[in-house]
Amino acid sequence: MIIINKREESKIKTRALILENTKELIKKGGILSLTTTVIAKECKIAHGSIFQHFGSKENLINSLLEQEMKRLALKVKDNCNLGYSLQELLESYLKVLSEEEDFISRLYREQPLLPEIVQDNMVALEAIFRNAFFQAISKECDGREREKLITIKLDALFATIIRYLSVRELYAPAGEVIRTKHNDIKKLFEILFKEEL
Repeated sequence: MIIINKREESKIKTRALILENTKELIKKGGILSLTTTVIAKECKIAHGSIFQHFGSKENLINSLLEQEMKRLALKVKDNCNLGYSLQELLESYLKVLSEEEDFISRLYREQPLLPEIVQDNMVALEAIFRNAFFQAISKECDGREREKLITIKLDALFATIIRYLSVRELYAPAGEVIRTKHNDIKKLFEILFKEEL
């Protein structure tokens, strides 16, 4: 049994508070415009506390994004049963995206400017769903040419969804682009995968 003294417990709570508030601030305004002064004010802590816990703004952002990528990867795996039909996989994927849309869409908008490790984590997260779709479709696949075609179709589907998330203000000025474009995504999916359905 691990015993944590009150000082260590306070550090853990402060660190969690900083991470939680940083995530909320990113949802609202993004990473690029975020400052440690704003984070400290939002957390109601001394500005130096951020540096005491993370060393720099970059380390704070990296810690948050690594934590969130791990959490989202678990959420995706929990919501993605390899026994699902293609339609169930799509609905599961869209559900996760919808629940996390504010944060994920902000990441996609700023992705080219994010640290490489975060970009890699985003690609890995997407790969979990791509793999589930690919395995479900591949059961009926007959040959390498067919697998290449499925890969191209998946690229089109994911590129469309990422496009919606990246510029969601164009497609859903009131927010919630996944909910707004849900039927369009399903229609694209049906067109792309009509042979597999």
